[in-house]
Amino acid sequence: MRGPGFRDRTAALALAAGVAAAPPAAALTAPAGFTADHLPTYRTSGIAWSLTEANGVVHAGGTLSSVRPAGTPSGGMAPYVDGVRVAANTNYDDQQPASRGTTPYLSYLRFPLPAAPAGRVPKGARLQFRTSSSDPTAGSTDSHTVVPVTGTWTESAVTYNSRPALSASVPGSVTGATAVSTDHSVELTAPALGGALGSAYSLALTSSGTDGLRIWSSEAASAAARPQLVLTFGAE
Repeated sequence: MRGPGFRDRTAALALAAGVAAAPPAAALTAPAGFTADHLPTYRTSGIAWSLTEANGVVHAGGTLSSVRPAGTPSGGMAPYVDGVRVAANTNYDDQQPASRGTTPYLSYLRFPLPAAPAGRVPKGARLQFRTSSSDPTAGSTDSHTVVPVTGTWTESAVTYNSRPALSASVPGSVTGATAVSTDHSVELTAPALGGALGSAYSLALTSSGTDGLRIWSSEAASAAARPQLVLTFGAE
């Protein structure tokens, strides 16, 4: 006599038999369809487990710290390697570069830029950073300028009184960074970086306002909180 589970067991056996009877995998032969062409999609530094869209912005979640725009070659994201906050004649070599005008202090950020791929030039540049979460006043209602550094400096020795010279050009400004522990990005004028490709490049974060801004540095425990300079390259 057949029990109530007989049909289920039969189905399971049939499924198992079907799997066992599948043809063996065959090796691919040329042409296999592989290409070295650039994909018209964004690329991440890790695995994106989920995507969501809100107000025209796509947010990725997963084990990743950054996203590289389409057309940006490997190495197009310059990791932030050195940074320091200086005020008066003091060097604050800590985790929070900052900017303020009154009782002034400013910060220097250094990035190793990749060389441009053959036949390509920088088309876009974006500074990404996160405001600090350890200080409730880390956000700022003031504007803060991002300025190329033309002088030399070292993270351990620079002070406000010995600060390096800055460029007269302002490739970008930070505005609206009022919330703490929040990611922000600043679009920079890409041609300003062209002559520095393949070398170390420094930016200063400055302000003439009264409301200071504090951001995380490369010493932040979370890699996602560390500043990055993202470059996009295109045809000449």
